[in-house]
Amino acid sequence: VTNDASCISNPYETLLDKVDKRHPKHLFVVLDHLRAVLTAIQILREKLNTDSLVFSPADIDLDALALTIAKQYVKGFESQQSALSSSAKLSAVASESTLFEGSDKAENLRSCLLQESRTQFSRALALYHCADDRHEICHRWADFLIESLQLARGDSNGAAGSLAGTGNDESLAELFSIKAYSLSMSGEYTLGLRTARKAWEISERSNHPSIHSFGILFHAALRQETRGAASGENSAHASSCDALLELDSAISCLLQAYGGKTMESGSSIGEELMESFKTFCRSCTSMEHEKKEDFGGSRLILGVQERWMKMFGRTDSIIYLLKNGAQGGGSFTEMPGGAALLTILRNYLDQFQRAMSVKSSRGAVHPQALDDALESVLYMIRIVRDRKLPKKKSTTSKATQKKKQKKQKALSDSVRIDDDDEMSSATDYTLVWDDRATNMIIGQHADCIWIAEQLWSMASLFSSDKWTMSQLYAKSHDFALLSEEEEGAKLTDGYLDCDYGCTTDMQAPDFSRSGTSDGDEISASTLSSEFSSWCLVMSVASAVDDIEGAKAANKDWAKLCLHRLALAYNEMEVNELHDEQNRKEVRPMLAHLTLRCLVEL
Repeated sequence: VTNDASCISNPYETLLDKVDKRHPKHLFVVLDHLRAVLTAIQILREKLNTDSLVFSPADIDLDALALTIAKQYVKGFESQQSALSSSAKLSAVASESTLFEGSDKAENLRSCLLQESRTQFSRALALYHCADDRHEICHRWADFLIESLQLARGDSNGAAGSLAGTGNDESLAELFSIKAYSLSMSGEYTLGLRTARKAWEISERSNHPSIHSFGILFHAALRQETRGAASGENSAHASSCDALLELDSAISCLLQAYGGKTMESGSSIGEELMESFKTFCRSCTSMEHEKKEDFGGSRLILGVQERWMKMFGRTDSIIYLLKNGAQGGGSFTEMPGGAALLTILRNYLDQFQRAMSVKSSRGAVHPQALDDALESVLYMIRIVRDRKLPKKKSTTSKATQKKKQKKQKALSDSVRIDDDDEMSSATDYTLVWDDRATNMIIGQHADCIWIAEQLWSMASLFSSDKWTMSQLYAKSHDFALLSEEEEGAKLTDGYLDCDYGCTTDMQAPDFSRSGTSDGDEISASTLSSEFSSWCLVMSVASAVDDIEGAKAANKDWAKLCLHRLALAYNEMEVNELHDEQNRKEVRPMLAHLTLRCLVEL
């Protein structure tokens, strides 16, 4: 097979010149011609080991030839059907049997032509859809196949709305999605987005909205918002496009359509969406690297990651596995999307900090979105903290268990433990981070510590927004405590800033009680540290520095700050790293902050 014009001749052209265009089999010859050209293109690709065929002036442009033949077939089919319709009207005066016999033959011919044309158009679409640099050709083949389906339904106006309810909406939605993708990739961003919306509209009307159409819709919106604005193509439309709004609308539709149902893939809709978010992040990152100017790329990456993290709490299979641990089983053994929650949050904080450091993208980040993302992650970790794992069933017999108990008793009687340190070293404990399900879904112990330190560091970036700075210090405190939470112990319950208003009422510092010298032990988490207590102190100090800003952000800010001061005071009093001299230096500052908050009540 070759495409050298000097070496070959086209026998189909000779044959088609000799066959009368009114002959019933003429269009079958045209379709066979198309089949031969598509076969030649496929063989040449395999021969050259490339998806792209570069033609010289002496070559036959097989891509253009295939499109020309397809146009020739569509034009001929419409002319044939028009002629048959006219002849049927003229034959109305003939006998009834003759009329029915003629109509049956015409219908059979039409059905065979449409079936063969769909076969060849589908083959061409598959051939060009695999090529990375033939998008401008691919969407034209999608048009031919869509038109063929419309002709099969006797619908020549091509309106997408008239195709709804035909029972083949899923196929049409996929075709429009392929067309939308090809249009966006070939630089027609506005038309690509319109086609993607049409594909999603058709898919939405079916009983099972397509994840593929959902992904194409975001891809087209992403390219329209970034590339469309950069190229200046239909700037009026580009400015009105918001990829994240398109994403939110489509997610709501999918969650409403599927709910708790299991999809054909065996996964829940939440798991499928998390797989999609991974792809979306890659697309945003790719666009961020390719663009020469900033068009909201940071906002889009952060927005996708925020929705990805929130989807953890909306996926029933993930919540079930967290509450029951690794031994409780679950619907999956690998994390959907391939990333744990804290891994996503770490990348999110890096992206957020990078955007804050660049003046041109600083307006794309929103402190409230950061706070909401951190709250969604803390909510998931609190589920792990509050869970009660089912006890493992013992596989040993009662007799064996009694023997072990006797041995342990004899060993404890023979060994004297005189030192408290030795006693503590003999005590066994398990962190919530030691569970395999927690590692897979939430992340590692080291990730939680890293996030606590990163939030402390990021707080300084918001020197002009004291309330956001205050919130970051408070979140840093919570992550620091939760990093050492033990399984089933709930050591942080009631001692987290995010527990305020949920499981804990407001507290106020009680300076009349100091340490445990008076025998009245102060209530504080045993996981408290110098770092965690200072996080709360810095949080209140930041809020007090801008009282008007704090009032605007939270009308109960003073009560919240008093609660944080109470936690900080208790943590410092019980913390062994704070000596009495250090406590004496800190107490006046805590008293001053307490008075400032009380005055505002």
